[in-house]
Amino acid sequence: MSSTEVTVIESYDLARANQTLELADDLAKFIKDNKLTTNVQGKDFVNVEGWQFAGSRLGIVPMVDYLTDMSTPEEIKYECKVSLYDLQRDKIVGVGIARCSNKESGKKFFADYAVGSMCQTRAIGKAYRNLLGWIIKAAGYEPTTAEEMDFAKPVTLGSAIDELEAAKDRAELVAVWNRHKKQFGTHTVFAHAKEMRKAALCPAPAASPTAPHLATTAQLELLDNLLKSSSVADIAEQLREKMQEPDFTKEEASRMIEEVNSRVQSTQQAQRF
Repeated sequence: MSSTEVTVIESYDLARANQTLELADDLAKFIKDNKLTTNVQGKDFVNVEGWQFAGSRLGIVPMVDYLTDMSTPEEIKYECKVSLYDLQRDKIVGVGIARCSNKESGKKFFADYAVGSMCQTRAIGKAYRNLLGWIIKAAGYEPTTAEEMDFAKPVTLGSAIDELEAAKDRAELVAVWNRHKKQFGTHTVFAHAKEMRKAALCPAPAASPTAPHLATTAQLELLDNLLKSSSVADIAEQLREKMQEPDFTKEEASRMIEEVNSRVQSTQQAQRF
């Protein structure tokens, strides 16, 4: 007579405090062994797979209620709702709703399916976070899903300029400028990028062969550094205003570089004596 060996997978009960602490220890080991975290600004956030593992040990599984396409001709956008179903108690114990758009930083080249997939992933993570966030915290991690932290990634000058250059019309350009002007509005390169995109979206009449060329990014960056010197502090603001004019030319930039550089060097020589 043959015998069949049955493997029993251990599960936990949220109603029992000692079991939830055991789950936290189990979860911490699983997350570490499988490298299921993302570091954001020096803190570790658990990926959705880690949250799903925690749910599976409690007999709680996600169910997608809907994934709605909210896209327009200018934007790919989805909304998703996920419910958590407790297999043991035969009832819904949690809900999460999330949205995702290709207008978000770092997602402008996402295809339609990728935006929809990220939206669903976020909704799953949010549903589990609402129910199990304290267990993840007890395991030693931040009680927010890594996928939600996409919104918390720091905006850099480069990413802000990318958003300006990706603007499809004047309204979107103004929206990007207003969103980042507090942080980068006084930066010459950012202001110049806005004017360049503005000119591209609304091209001026064809210029004559003798029309001047605009100052280059390299010239503007050099001037920006030179104007940080205390030697030109009294005229720096006036010169920066000149640099931000949409018709600031290469020739004007070259003259300004020469004059500012000459003043800085003269001041340095005078200080030596």
